[in-house]
Amino acid sequence: IEGQTKGFGVVHYNVETKKDEIIYASVVVNSNTVFRRITSLGSTPEKLFEVALKSLGSIAYLNGGEDHIVVGSEIGTGSLVTIFSLTGEQKNSFSPYDLGFRGGVSVSGVVYGEEGREHIIVTTKRGVESLRIFDSTGKMVLDKSLDTVLSSDKTVLTTVASF
Repeated sequence: IEGQTKGFGVVHYNVETKKDEIIYASVVVNSNTVFRRITSLGSTPEKLFEVALKSLGSIAYLNGGEDHIVVGSEIGTGSLVTIFSLTGEQKNSFSPYDLGFRGGVSVSGVVYGEEGREHIIVTTKRGVESLRIFDSTGKMVLDKSLDTVLSSDKTVLTTVASF
């Protein structure tokens, strides 16, 4: 429907201001996606950037030295994760599942592994029942079935408890 808006948001802790912030994205059908930040209750949303991104299924915030916004594709549009700087520069994109997969991608940021860097948790919205963890270059560092994660893998389960 022309003019229909949908959006997603994520809360993250800003280590510089020592406050929670909300980063959210909204897309108007047949238009660009606009990313905004709310720094406190009642404040005016600050526009971060606008990009020609027609598929918005989920967003996450990565804080690993350089802050990034991660976008997962929606159901019906393929398998794509795209990483942006806070100014809108596309840093990377990768396909976490087969190119023909059209079940949508959910993303979340998590500190994973001994190096303490943030990684991207990816699950599907429909279809493949797996949990995958990628670094910001798109290199997969973990691939587990959801049954395994939920029943026996305490390390991964602790990592994804908030996902």
